[in-house]
Amino acid sequence: MEVIALGEMGMTEQQLKEITLRSLFNKLEGFRKLERDAWERTRMVMWAAITPHTKKETKLSPMDVMELPWDTDIKEDQKMDAKEAAKKRKALWEKIDAEKTKIAM
Repeated sequence: MEVIALGEMGMTEQQLKEITLRSLFNKLEGFRKLERDAWERTRMVMWAAITPHTKKETKLSPMDVMELPWDTDIKEDQKMDAKEAAKKRKALWEKIDAEKTKIAM
């Protein structure tokens, strides 16, 4: 976790010591979203650059131009229904909160 927080996210050691586990995960989620958004923009630029040079009959999507690691996750998430996804998220946060309680004791 230190590698990600200190290296990738640029946090200081003091910030890492003071942050709660839940806040760290929320911060990491936001950081990953910014990173992902940058890759999505790159893919769209590539798609826009290539599209004029393809045949009119070709239906080229941005995902066809550049596949990204989370594309398979998106397909799986689309299959999962909303209630099941909510249950998974709730279970994850309950587990994290339980771990935090153990550490505090």
